[in-house]
Amino acid sequence: MEAERAFEGWSPNFVKAVACAMSENVYSAALAWLLSTVELPPEARLAILLALAPDLSPETVIRHAEREWHDVDILVHVAAGDAAGVVAVENKIKAIEHSRQLAKYD
Repeated sequence: MEAERAFEGWSPNFVKAVACAMSENVYSAALAWLLSTVELPPEARLAILLALAPDLSPETVIRHAEREWHDVDILVHVAAGDAAGVVAVENKIKAIEHSRQLAKYD
């Protein structure tokens, strides 16, 4: 599988990346790191993003990811061809959506 080959030879420093989260959401720190690290091949980062947002084009390029942007857990800046945009990830590990939480991002 293409995604599996993208991970070959990868030696991440995952513990160091999530340690900066301390009392922050470790899952968001880990996911943002996976989506933005140069230690992971672009094809592998895209495979992760496509698992979260399957409607994206397979030609999508991840520019960078940031955490905690205006109440958005993870904001992924992407481009495909001449188009650019963002993917907002609302991390809901062991939590439920608050009333109308996602509507406030429209």
